[in-house]
Amino acid sequence: MNRFVSVHIPKSAGTTWLKILAGIYGDRFCHDNRDVPHDGAFHYPPMVERYHVIHGHFRAEKYRHLGWPVVTWLRHPIDRIVSQYEFQRTRPAKRRDVHTTCLVRARLSLVEFAQLKANAMTEVYLRGLAPEDLAFVGFQDRFDADLRRFGAQAGVAIPASYRSYKVRWRRADIRRVDLQAVARIMRRDIQFYRDARRRADGREA
Repeated sequence: MNRFVSVHIPKSAGTTWLKILAGIYGDRFCHDNRDVPHDGAFHYPPMVERYHVIHGHFRAEKYRHLGWPVVTWLRHPIDRIVSQYEFQRTRPAKRRDVHTTCLVRARLSLVEFAQLKANAMTEVYLRGLAPEDLAFVGFQDRFDADLRRFGAQAGVAIPASYRSYKVRWRRADIRRVDLQAVARIMRRDIQFYRDARRRADGREA
């Protein structure tokens, strides 16, 4: 992969991945965080075609016109939405989208927040794509191993300064009924995640 687009789905190891990509590609790397993905409007960096890698919180369809491969990292959707809820509840973003604003002002519950962010993986960030459409999919819970797989696939060396990724958050003491409700809300994302996982495991077998 000489050029590719990297979609950063929130709370899926994307910030660590950003630092690694910047270290590998240097001035050929573009960090594009200009959009609020749920709003659907696209804001492009200048002279975007001069880059080899574009990474950020945006919809994959934004750069469809380039025809570049798409890569991403996934996290189990239940773990991801709980982590995002806790993060945005305790550390509201400086540039809030409408969903975060509602959470902060209305003190939304986890289930209510999940309803606002329902199936963001399949309906927002990766809309219109299937797992087989992605050139590379890494998984947050096995970040180190999948990072090595990316290096081999892309033909790049992982920076020696990279520190092993640690999952700092674990599924907390959440009521079972709330987890079940979130699972129902996120069912399309969960199915996508399972399909992507099976596909990756099949390639490694």
